[in-house]
Amino acid sequence: MKKILFLVMMLNASALLAQDKCEYLILRVTYSIKPTGMDARLEIDLGTSTTHSMYGILENSKGGNISLKHPDGSVTIIKNEVDFFNIIQTYGFIISNSFSFTVLEKSYVSFILVKKF
Repeated sequence: MKKILFLVMMLNASALLAQDKCEYLILRVTYSIKPTGMDARLEIDLGTSTTHSMYGILENSKGGNISLKHPDGSVTIIKNEVDFFNIIQTYGFIISNSFSFTVLEKSYVSFILVKKF
């Protein structure tokens, strides 16, 4: 009986340790209408932890763009959400949820992305 109880306890402990660990990031997009069409301004939020896998790689830059630093030192400027999604999926992130809202006649969309380890 003790062996069975020990075995059950070990299986429970291993199941707890085997749970997926996740990392999140948020992409916020602000939309406005310009004479040439719709303008999207991007902003990322990695949280406050410096241990995030994208810390130092993705950064908000001027003009509502996001800069992506490559290991060779080159930088890619991301100007729209489609390019961002195409690039970020190569790092293992997928869209988990999205929601839109309007404040003072400005439209915003937030995309929550998750990476499972």
